[in-house]
Amino acid sequence: MLHSISGRSDIRVMEVDDEYIRLKTVSGEIKKRPLAELKRIADRMSLNMPVHVDGLLGGSGSSRNQPETLLANLPDVEWMKLDNRKHLVWLGRKTHELGTLKKADPYTVKLANSTLADAKLIANQKHISLLILTSHLSKASHFASLVFQGAQPTPLTGGSGYLISSEHVLALLAQHPSQSGAPIELIPFVKVPSVEEAAARVRQFDPRSHEETLTIGGPVVVVRFSDGATIAFGQ
Repeated sequence: MLHSISGRSDIRVMEVDDEYIRLKTVSGEIKKRPLAELKRIADRMSLNMPVHVDGLLGGSGSSRNQPETLLANLPDVEWMKLDNRKHLVWLGRKTHELGTLKKADPYTVKLANSTLADAKLIANQKHISLLILTSHLSKASHFASLVFQGAQPTPLTGGSGYLISSEHVLALLAQHPSQSGAPIELIPFVKVPSVEEAAARVRQFDPRSHEETLTIGGPVVVVRFSDGATIAFGQ
């Protein structure tokens, strides 16, 4: 039995196939949820980013807490309340046993709030066109302020990087995901409704391409084409 966050809507997983997951409620009723619904939520759960499941699903149906319960019982997901509403957060590491719940501690809540603040800051910047990846974040911030004349690097509160803004450029500066990454790498940045969908379409176009996912106020996917070209998608 998987316990719900409220304690009033526990469920049991009965069967999983390629399209649906069948659940049994405490009243004995059998429910069927599409796996695409869970994927839709999981796609929004970038590292340390709080997700309000009810809001994401648009309050669709009285049993919308069932996907919330399924994901909350994963060992790398915790729950918290922000603005008195339940949120889930993916931590990227195991913090409790599979099939159990864990309420986030104050540090995790603070980190999630910082990540959310960064996401809102970036979302309000409609014209970001460049991602700068570096293996030396502090040095690169100084470099950017010199090269992009008049640019002001603004630290993101979650510590994931900087927003660089000037009259001529709006860019994100972040730590390279690989320790062996180049000292400075300049990558065209495109804002899209869904980074997962954008990356999937690139894979169809170039099956030999590969991806790196970063969290910079939300998911950023760096796609490296087989011919050496690179592009970054954010949302």
